[in-house]
Amino acid sequence: MGSSATDICSQALDRLGIPPISSFEDNRVAATCGRIYDDLMDSLIARYPWNFTRKYAALSRTNVTPLAQWKFEYQLPGDMVDPGLYAIYRTSAESEPPFKVFEVVGDRKLLANEQQLFISYTIRPPESDWPPHFYQLAIYAMTAELAKPLTEDNALMQEWRVFTYGTPQDQGEGGYFGTAKRIDSQMDPPARLFEYTLIEARVGDGLPDFR
Repeated sequence: MGSSATDICSQALDRLGIPPISSFEDNRVAATCGRIYDDLMDSLIARYPWNFTRKYAALSRTNVTPLAQWKFEYQLPGDMVDPGLYAIYRTSAESEPPFKVFEVVGDRKLLANEQQLFISYTIRPPESDWPPHFYQLAIYAMTAELAKPLTEDNALMQEWRVFTYGTPQDQGEGGYFGTAKRIDSQMDPPARLFEYTLIEARVGDGLPDFR
């Protein structure tokens, strides 16, 4: 099986009875796939802490001295899915609880009074690193999204949405999405296991606030 955005889209198109594409510049169908693909994949990744998307790193401190009560400014990772799921820690110890005394401002800057901080966060790895259950979910999700604009068949779109996400009562957590979550939960976790808390995003910066 291929491991690329166009392969995922081509497999989705095949389920709709439409010929495959080789790039997002091929034709109108390809352009539609390209317009939908990235936002949809970011959404699938950000809505659940999949094992393969979890990364841990030391935060990089900038040379800027913040105003007000904060002593240090840190740059949040550039590869973090926005808004993403993340937590901040004061040490790299396995047992360290999440650190909550900080503020996120501006262009992914984090302000705090600690001289060193660590972060666990969500990334979007390349398609070649996606496990089979998520790769399949991506195909089904693309099929559901492409059904209406490419076939104008509302019934077909609804059929694929239910297959992918379940009925409205499932609130987007049923169907194959629920199956993929169960498979993911049974896999070996990354080297470090974290507690993730999904908190309503702050207005203005689009990132969770753990204060």
